[in-house]
Amino acid sequence: MASPGTPQLVTWNWKRVALKWFAGGAGFAFAVAAIVGILLWYSSRPKPPRPWSTTALVAKDPPGFSSSGDAKKISLSYAVENTTDTDYQIGSSYEIKVLFRRKDGSLSRPLPTVDLPSSVFIPAKQKGDLTFSLTLSGVPVRQPGEADKEYHERLRGYIEEHLASVSGFVVFDDINHYEINLPRWLSKQPTETP
Repeated sequence: MASPGTPQLVTWNWKRVALKWFAGGAGFAFAVAAIVGILLWYSSRPKPPRPWSTTALVAKDPPGFSSSGDAKKISLSYAVENTTDTDYQIGSSYEIKVLFRRKDGSLSRPLPTVDLPSSVFIPAKQKGDLTFSLTLSGVPVRQPGEADKEYHERLRGYIEEHLASVSGFVVFDDINHYEINLPRWLSKQPTETP
């Protein structure tokens, strides 16, 4: 029988301890590699797009409208309320698309003949103006001596005729993912209250 201090027994214990450490280290390395792999897969998987917010910017009233000086464009001006806690701003680099909403609820393709202002600013929890212009053919020219009210009603008739299938406009802001629904103009001049 060997004494407790013989090298043979110490070597056997050393090998056993080394084998346990190696197995433990390999198991730990495998677990870390699995966790890192899962995290990489999770962070690189496709994310669904954010839904469009239809309540961030709201226009409730019909627009005012006018024609450009050269009678090639109709401008529509909306009072838009910013219901968010942050200021809303459109700069020249923003991706904005304007579409018609038809009376059947369907949307047109983005309108190529729409001019948006180069900048719009609506402070948080306040109203601001959003005006855009449509390039249309045959916009009525103001006649000499024609009263403002008469010309405005001729413009209304022109818009009613040329945009008969339109129930409103929709502005899509790709950066903020805002959908701004803009109502249709009034078909008839509002009655004046005494």
